Amino acid sequence: MRILLLLITVVLMSCGRSVKDTPPADLIPEDSMVKVLAEVQLLEAAISIRVPSNVHPVNLPGLPNAKDPSLSDVKQGPIDSLGYYNIFSTFRITKSRYDSSMRWYCTHPDQLNELYEKVVTELTTREMKEAK
Repeated sequence: MRILLLLITVVLMSCGRSVKDTPPADLIPEDSMVKVLAEVQLLEAAISIRVPSNVHPVNLPGLPNAKDPSLSDVKQGPIDSLGYYNIFSTFRITKSRYDSSMRWYCTHPDQLNELYEKVVTELTTREMKEAK
Protein backbone atom coordinates (compact mmCIF):
# COMPACT_ATOMS: atom_id res chain seq x y z
CA MET A 1 0.00 0.00 0.00
CA ARG A 2 2.84 2.40 0.84
CA ILE A 3 4.50 1.68 -2.48
CA LEU A 4 1.27 2.48 -4.32
CA LEU A 5 0.87 5.72 -2.35
CA LEU A 6 4.49 6.65 -3.07
CA LEU A 7 4.04 5.88 -6.77
CA ILE A 8 0.88 8.02 -6.97
CA THR A 9 2.66 10.88 -5.19
CA VAL A 10 5.61 10.72 -7.59
CA VAL A 11 3.28 10.68 -10.63
CA LEU A 12 1.25 13.62 -9.34
CA MET A 13 4.37 15.65 -8.57
CA SER A 14 5.73 15.01 -12.05
CA CYS A 15 2.57 16.56 -13.52
CA GLY A 16 3.49 19.97 -12.06
CA ARG A 17 5.68 22.54 -13.73
CA SER A 18 8.85 21.10 -15.14
CA VAL A 19 12.38 22.20 -14.42
CA LYS A 20 12.48 23.46 -18.02
CA ASP A 21 10.07 26.27 -17.16
CA THR A 22 12.58 28.96 -17.97
CA PRO A 23 11.91 30.95 -21.14
CA PRO A 24 13.85 29.90 -24.23
CA ALA A 25 16.92 32.00 -25.01
CA ASP A 26 15.37 33.33 -28.21
CA LEU A 27 12.02 34.27 -26.63
CA ILE A 28 10.70 37.51 -28.10
CA PRO A 29 10.58 39.98 -25.18
CA GLU A 30 7.13 40.98 -24.01
CA ASP A 31 7.32 44.60 -25.20
CA SER A 32 8.33 43.51 -28.71
CA MET A 33 5.83 40.66 -28.73
CA VAL A 34 3.01 43.12 -27.97
CA LYS A 35 3.92 45.12 -31.08
CA VAL A 36 4.27 41.99 -33.22
CA LEU A 37 0.92 40.60 -32.05
CA ALA A 38 -0.78 43.96 -32.66
CA GLU A 39 0.44 43.83 -36.27
CA VAL A 40 -0.62 40.19 -36.60
CA GLN A 41 -4.11 41.07 -35.34
CA LEU A 42 -4.39 43.88 -37.89
CA LEU A 43 -3.21 41.55 -40.66
CA GLU A 44 -5.68 38.85 -39.70
CA ALA A 45 -8.48 41.43 -39.56
CA ALA A 46 -7.59 42.59 -43.08
CA ILE A 47 -7.55 39.01 -44.31
CA SER A 48 -10.90 38.27 -42.69
CA ILE A 49 -12.62 41.13 -44.54
CA ARG A 50 -11.17 39.91 -47.84
CA VAL A 51 -9.26 42.84 -49.23
CA PRO A 52 -10.34 43.65 -52.85
CA SER A 53 -7.89 42.47 -55.50
CA ASN A 54 -7.06 46.01 -56.69
CA VAL A 55 -5.45 46.74 -53.31
CA HIS A 56 -4.10 43.24 -52.75
CA PRO A 57 -0.44 43.54 -51.59
CA VAL A 58 0.76 41.46 -54.54
CA ASN A 59 -0.56 44.20 -56.85
CA LEU A 60 1.00 47.10 -54.97
CA PRO A 61 4.30 48.48 -56.32
CA GLY A 62 7.34 48.44 -54.09
CA LEU A 63 6.37 45.42 -52.00
CA PRO A 64 8.22 42.11 -52.24
CA ASN A 65 6.66 39.45 -54.40
CA ALA A 66 4.75 36.79 -52.45
CA LYS A 67 6.72 34.11 -54.35
CA ASP A 68 9.90 35.33 -52.69
CA PRO A 69 11.89 32.24 -51.53
CA SER A 70 12.33 33.77 -48.06
CA LEU A 71 8.59 33.20 -47.57
CA SER A 72 8.95 29.45 -47.92
CA ASP A 73 8.21 28.79 -44.24
CA VAL A 74 4.94 30.76 -44.36
CA LYS A 75 2.42 28.43 -45.99
CA GLN A 76 -0.68 30.59 -46.54
CA GLY A 77 -2.00 32.49 -49.54
CA PRO A 78 -0.22 35.53 -51.02
CA ILE A 79 -1.68 38.17 -48.67
CA ASP A 80 -0.99 36.02 -45.63
CA SER A 81 2.57 35.22 -46.71
CA LEU A 82 3.38 38.77 -47.66
CA GLY A 83 1.78 40.21 -44.53
CA TYR A 84 3.60 37.88 -42.16
CA TYR A 85 6.82 38.34 -44.12
CA ASN A 86 6.54 42.12 -43.71
CA ILE A 87 5.78 41.83 -39.99
CA PHE A 88 8.67 39.45 -39.37
CA SER A 89 11.01 41.63 -41.45
CA THR A 90 9.97 44.81 -39.66
CA PHE A 91 10.68 43.30 -36.25
CA ARG A 92 13.70 41.31 -37.49
CA ILE A 93 12.41 37.96 -36.31
CA THR A 94 11.95 34.64 -38.04
CA LYS A 95 8.78 32.61 -38.27
CA SER A 96 10.40 29.87 -36.20
CA ARG A 97 11.30 32.36 -33.44
CA TYR A 98 7.76 33.73 -33.51
CA ASP A 99 6.30 30.20 -33.34
CA SER A 100 8.66 29.21 -30.53
CA SER A 101 7.75 32.34 -28.54
CA MET A 102 4.03 31.77 -29.09
CA ARG A 103 4.35 28.16 -27.90
CA TRP A 104 6.08 29.36 -24.72
CA TYR A 105 3.54 32.12 -24.05
CA CYS A 106 0.67 29.68 -24.71
CA THR A 107 2.01 27.32 -22.06
CA HIS A 108 2.10 30.24 -19.60
CA PRO A 109 -1.48 31.52 -19.58
CA ASP A 110 -0.87 34.30 -17.04
CA GLN A 111 1.84 35.85 -19.21
CA LEU A 112 -0.27 35.31 -22.34
CA ASN A 113 -3.26 37.09 -20.78
CA GLU A 114 -1.06 40.03 -19.75
CA LEU A 115 0.39 40.09 -23.25
CA TYR A 116 -3.01 40.24 -24.93
CA GLU A 117 -4.25 42.90 -22.50
CA LYS A 118 -1.32 45.02 -23.65
CA VAL A 119 -2.10 44.21 -27.30
CA VAL A 120 -5.67 45.45 -26.81
CA THR A 121 -4.32 48.63 -25.17
CA GLU A 122 -1.87 49.11 -28.06
CA LEU A 123 -4.59 48.70 -30.69
CA THR A 124 -6.99 50.98 -28.80
CA THR A 125 -4.30 53.66 -28.55
CA ARG A 126 -3.64 53.42 -32.29
CA GLU A 127 -7.34 53.62 -33.06
CA MET A 128 -7.71 56.76 -30.91
CA LYS A 129 -4.74 58.38 -32.69
CA GLU A 130 -6.28 57.57 -36.08
CA ALA A 131 -9.61 59.08 -35.02
CA LYS A 132 -7.99 62.48 -34.31
